[in-house]
Amino acid sequence: MKKKHIIIIGSGLAGYFCAQAIRAVDKDSVLTMLTEDPGDFYRKPTLSFAFGQGKDADDLILSTRQEMSHR
Repeated sequence: MKKKHIIIIGSGLAGYFCAQAIRAVDKDSVLTMLTEDPGDFYRKPTLSFAFGQGKDADDLILSTRQEMSHR
């Protein structure tokens, strides 16, 4: 049987939660996530607070794209 290939556009919360939901019911399909940013996981809504505290996006990373891929 041929494996399904699922493409998720965007690496925000919705993209990663979508991938996790798919994996919960489908361990075999190939998942590909397309994103313009590096794909590291952080809560993008916190960016405005972080900038006010002198932080940048790298300071907010909770998991790298490699770590998220293994999850």
